[in-house]
Amino acid sequence: MKESDYNLPQITGISQKQISCATELRNRYIERNKRQIKQTHELLATLDQDVLKEEAEKHNNTPEQFLREFMRTVMFCESAYIVLTSTDAREIIDNCK
Repeated sequence: MKESDYNLPQITGISQKQISCATELRNRYIERNKRQIKQTHELLATLDQDVLKEEAEKHNNTPEQFLREFMRTVMFCESAYIVLTSTDAREIIDNCK
């Protein structure tokens, strides 16, 4: 898969310089971690949103909070998840350094 196949969200930040830095780091992370990115992308594509919502409610979390925690503690792919889903330049920079 190519980077363009992931339908990445637009990055936002406090300056164009920060956005450019985050974009470069995200692209580099994708290039260096192709297998994990592909696996994480495929997992996200197959998620049943109703099941996700139910599991999140069981844990008193939002679906986003539950999914992030699941990716961090069970799948060990939090950085890949952030690269694929985050719009926040600071978060991408912090996770891709």
